[in-house]
Amino acid sequence: MRHCAGAERIAYSRLSELVSGVESAVKSSAERKLVYAYWPWYDTVSHQHGSESTQAAAELAKVDAAFGALLARLSGTDTLVVATADHGFMDSAPEESIELPSSLASQLRFPLCGERRVAYC
Repeated sequence: MRHCAGAERIAYSRLSELVSGVESAVKSSAERKLVYAYWPWYDTVSHQHGSESTQAAAELAKVDAAFGALLARLSGTDTLVVATADHGFMDSAPEESIELPSSLASQLRFPLCGERRVAYC
């Protein structure tokens, strides 16, 4: 993990801890720094229940509220906040997904990558 060499990693298990951790990192010194944070639960909930589910909407509302709280906490600092997503999201019906039989998968030189709806080697 050379791309993370010298990086300080701070664990969190709640969204409020992510917000507090980012705030603390930003305000830890006047030195310029890059702070990266990732919240995996919207993606997880969307995979489990569908991107248009009430569960996904509730998780997105939590993320939105936390993001607003973070922006409020960083107000007045010379901070540039950039929000990104690691991918788009769309639900796929089972009949539109690729499920490679194990007898075939074992014959591949490299394992399939991507998702069941967009598999590639």
